[in-house]
Amino acid sequence: MDNLVSQTILDLLLPIVKSINPACEISFQKEADQYRIIIDKGDKDLVGEHSEVIRSLQHLVRVVVHKKFPNDRTHFIFDVGGYRSKREMALKMSIPDLAKIKVLEEGQTVVLVNLSGYERLLVHQLLADIAGLETNSVGAKNDRKLLIMPTSEVGSTAMDDALVWDINLQTKE
Repeated sequence: MDNLVSQTILDLLLPIVKSINPACEISFQKEADQYRIIIDKGDKDLVGEHSEVIRSLQHLVRVVVHKKFPNDRTHFIFDVGGYRSKREMALKMSIPDLAKIKVLEEGQTVVLVNLSGYERLLVHQLLADIAGLETNSVGAKNDRKLLIMPTSEVGSTAMDDALVWDINLQTKE
């Protein structure tokens, strides 16, 4: 990440997070083709009840950065107090086995709810190479869900028998 971009992010973010929790510390971590902006010692007020605060902060900072640096396409995500990392780990640890057992072996559709766009993308990528199942995102805005379904070769039970998996229940403290 360019120094001007990272400094702009810090200039935008520091006054906000420090006004909520003066103990917060911000660092940048490179992960493949994106950066994780880690807000350590962040509290629940920086995440929000349904992660609306962290998503809003991230969106606002992205808009400003992309307006100020239109040719810079650096991708970044915010992680407050390990909130996002914990959710990603829950997905990586649970979803492949859930898909293999419930979808491939039992022919059941699995509906994942309360995922962010980034988390849905992660699930699509996690399951992309598994033969016999397909993933689709359905719904609009905050009601978007991810379906994991058997392909027609495998066969399927009725949608009424779908298993609903809520990440909020999996990562509850």
